[in-house]
Amino acid sequence: MEQFAQVALPVPLAKTFDYRIGENQHPIIGGRVKVPFGRQHKVGIVTGLSATASVDASQLKVLDAVLDTQPVWTPGVYHLLHWASRFYHHPLGDAMGAVMPTLLRKGRPAALQQQKWWQITESGQNQPLSGLSRAPKQARVLQLLTHGPATHADLIEQDIGAPVTKNPGPKKVG
Repeated sequence: MEQFAQVALPVPLAKTFDYRIGENQHPIIGGRVKVPFGRQHKVGIVTGLSATASVDASQLKVLDAVLDTQPVWTPGVYHLLHWASRFYHHPLGDAMGAVMPTLLRKGRPAALQQQKWWQITESGQNQPLSGLSRAPKQARVLQLLTHGPATHADLIEQDIGAPVTKNPGPKKVG
């Protein structure tokens, strides 16, 4: 049985567009798909899946690609975008496109980046802060980490940049 996807595209039209789902394609509601649209190819969001189409199925094009295996937004954000589209009388596809980061709008993978965490090593726990009198930023890092692990973003918020985190600390000479 043929399946169809309703896709919201970032165009100034207040409607979704039906596309046929090809073999081995498994789009999900809230996930991105790449579709042919006129002479171009666009990235849109699947807003519905059904066994029937709004027009004759022979007129519909097949999805170019399914880009996501899970929704781009949480259910709360997805519902908020639907609400905002209705409240402001703005096309849903345009609203979704406006809040999507540029790389996602271009079809790049929606992968979460690993977050870097910092913690004190065993030798760092035994390091007296007085030994770092000539390295105040390293001393601040050590003092911050005595309270527990911290993210790289936490260190940046404390004005501790890459030169400090790359440098393992003062070296003993002689």
